[in-house]
Amino acid sequence: MPRVPGCEAVYEVADQWRERCLVQDKSLLWPDLEEPTWSVENLELARDVVLALRVAKSATGGDYETAFSDQSTAVRRCIGDAFAVFYLFPGDLNVSHKIGMVQYSASWSQQPYVFDLVEQAIKESIGAKEGTLFQQGFQLMRHASLALFLETGRRIKAESVDILDHRAIEATIKDASNKIPGSSSGRNMLLHLLFPEEFEPIFNDKLKARIASAPAFSRFASSADADERLRQIRIALSGETPNEDFNFFDYEVLAEWRNDGPSRDRADRDLVGSPIKIAFNEFAALPQNQLTIAVRRVRSMQLRSLLGRVQGLTLEDFNDDIWPLEVTTTLVSKGESLKIMDRDLDDETVSLLADALSDGDLRLRGNYIWRPSTGIFAPMIDQNRRAESLQTALEVLNDDRLEPVEKARQISDIPGFGISTASGLVMTKHPEEFAIYNKQSIAGVKQLGMPADSLEAFQDSVKTLKEELAAPDFLELDWFLYLIANNRIDIGIEPPVSETSTLQGLVYLNEIEVFSIQSLLENKKQLIFEGPPGSGKTFIADKFARFFTGNPLDGDHDDRIELVQFHQSYGYEDFVQGIRPETSGGQLTYHVQPGIFLEMCERAESRPDETFVLIIDEINRGNLSRIFGELLMALEYRDKPVRLANTWLDAMGTSRSHLRIPDNLFLIGTMNSTDRSLAMIDYALRRRFYFYPLRPVVGTTAPVLERWLQQSGIPPAEQHQLLAYFIDINRKISNALTDDYQIGHSYFMREQITTDAELRQVWEFALKPLLHEYFHTVRGGADRVEEFAPWQLRAIGETSDLEPHRDGLSPDEV
Repeated sequence: MPRVPGCEAVYEVADQWRERCLVQDKSLLWPDLEEPTWSVENLELARDVVLALRVAKSATGGDYETAFSDQSTAVRRCIGDAFAVFYLFPGDLNVSHKIGMVQYSASWSQQPYVFDLVEQAIKESIGAKEGTLFQQGFQLMRHASLALFLETGRRIKAESVDILDHRAIEATIKDASNKIPGSSSGRNMLLHLLFPEEFEPIFNDKLKARIASAPAFSRFASSADADERLRQIRIALSGETPNEDFNFFDYEVLAEWRNDGPSRDRADRDLVGSPIKIAFNEFAALPQNQLTIAVRRVRSMQLRSLLGRVQGLTLEDFNDDIWPLEVTTTLVSKGESLKIMDRDLDDETVSLLADALSDGDLRLRGNYIWRPSTGIFAPMIDQNRRAESLQTALEVLNDDRLEPVEKARQISDIPGFGISTASGLVMTKHPEEFAIYNKQSIAGVKQLGMPADSLEAFQDSVKTLKEELAAPDFLELDWFLYLIANNRIDIGIEPPVSETSTLQGLVYLNEIEVFSIQSLLENKKQLIFEGPPGSGKTFIADKFARFFTGNPLDGDHDDRIELVQFHQSYGYEDFVQGIRPETSGGQLTYHVQPGIFLEMCERAESRPDETFVLIIDEINRGNLSRIFGELLMALEYRDKPVRLANTWLDAMGTSRSHLRIPDNLFLIGTMNSTDRSLAMIDYALRRRFYFYPLRPVVGTTAPVLERWLQQSGIPPAEQHQLLAYFIDINRKISNALTDDYQIGHSYFMREQITTDAELRQVWEFALKPLLHEYFHTVRGGADRVEEFAPWQLRAIGETSDLEPHRDGLSPDEV
């Protein structure tokens, strides 16, 4: 340091830019052209157009193209070069996006350009490296930075500034930056780019000032200028740290300025590790994060007052002012409505909003903390019951006799609430004791390699993090976890094995297949696995249901998953609702009883922050019109309530006649592809479901069986023989019948399958009866079945016990 390791190409491109553009008036991307590019006149024109675009707050490539339509190719080349320099830095943007933008800007010149080294430099990206603290949202300051690069070049040439004099260049850059609002980060980038040995790779003014003015470093620096103080501190400390390349973000140094005091003993931070602490301290130093956290704290204080009105808070007020993540943020003095949560803001805007918040000039509406799954509280519950649920939740939330965990548990059981919203309310009430338990925070904790599979385990993990990271409260720590979960913070450690990869291994599907199934189910919410017997339909349905609901992938699961199997005698009264006789005190009465589907709908309604899955096994074995009834329409139009055949009493004792299928209820069906007895009804079914085929053999491969064999411990030679037989028998079946009649791989997923006795048992008692069923209507089918025997196909086994059993028939004749 201060040169960032791993960014050699970046600094080589910077040297080329300085020499070609700032010294020789040529171009970075078009170095062989004799025509001057970086001239005073061209730079002035390019700067003015970029500044005009910045004022218009336009950020699309198309606007640049239009703006430069009347400009010369030399002016366009100036802009293309500036883009190339700019995209050496952002670490929070997709690499392909950055490369694409530079290539797009270079195409305006309509001339071939040199790109190989620039492309490598963009991939290295200074801002993506640990210890640079590249500012999130830098994309929004692109216009200001581009204008600064161009104006700096213009001044260097117009004023004949010595390009090797870092003091003179620093003065030129700083003076130009003072004239271009929002260019402070671009200024710091430009200083480091031109003089990496003199200026730190820190692109935020406030962070530079914080480090430079830390009391722990006061004895090393005397200058009033932050950059000069940092230089003095580096010289003084570079020999006192264990790292040869001094870095202000090394743990030992960072602790000095982050906490304004010495770091704790190494034993105190073994659990978390310094990479996480570095990431947290960098996160906490960013002005935009500081603003977000400050807004959360102010709003949390306001919400505590509102939620404390146990008797006075109406359902309307709750929906209007508390329930949504963020409704509006109003800058009162200017009458402007803003959206500030999870949006990239430039330094100038952040500073303005921070001052307004401090002065009471920001009016906040919404919760700024959690995002409920519905627009208003419990929309599927009638008004009176919603008001009752809210009243009960407020009473629990304000019960000082209950611990925060117990409050969250009790509120999550109240109709209309789920664990995410319940824990969000409790964190608002107890921000220093309890953290919200939602998907984002869980994902963030797991990415740090810490337990989060239950509410209690999660709370233990976040309390440990809060203590080790010295986080003031969970409002700050939760935002840190949110950014980690959304890949906006690099924690510098290897992530743990994901649940998706574990699921992929369990079902023996590849990454693309798992992603496709997940996408189909998320998009349609109703998916059917279809395939022949033994293709793993029910097994895969169970694993995906567990994955979607957050249940363990093995062992017992909770009531978020239910399984039902259709058959010919299964009816509407079993699945949806039916009139059942009951006796009480010798009296016979009839009541409408909900079926499993109605129960799952009510369960999902009452817990909107959770996911529920109903597995329907052998879905095509039942009479679908009779079973689903009017639900065939409800499945297609989930947003519309459908009147059911009978009025019923729900779990809360409320009489209901209409049903709307909740968005958090998913249906996964399985369908045997060999049974086409209900083919005509399939047309009605297919419009409501996506269908995912599970074929044991695809072309000349058997991917699932092959993956299982590779993990089975069976010797490779025997794996090959068994795989060859499996592919061969299914090829012959597909030719004789169709792919729908293939033999499933689950018949062969047995540890001893390559032994003579095991293979004969599978053939005699599983495959042979199945093939007789397949061929019973085919002329001469019974005789043909024996053709598929393993000893006839000679795919595996060379022992005498597996020699052909039919005289006069050679393997080639089978």
